[in-house]
Amino acid sequence: MTHYHCTVEFRDPSGCIRHHILDLDANTNEDAISLAEASLMESPSASNTVRVEQVVCWVEDDEPH
Repeated sequence: MTHYHCTVEFRDPSGCIRHHILDLDANTNEDAISLAEASLMESPSASNTVRVEQVVCWVEDDEPH
């Protein structure tokens, strides 16, 4: 499992762009994106009327800068 950070950009029922940000563990980036979308749909801040615009997931760079 890899630890991913994800941002889900979606439109709320009034048409405003909102962001749902979360950390999750997944096997692949595609799995992370699917889990992030599912998490948004289960979130109290979302209803069935939201439309997902974009999902971005990335792995935290653990190298020191």
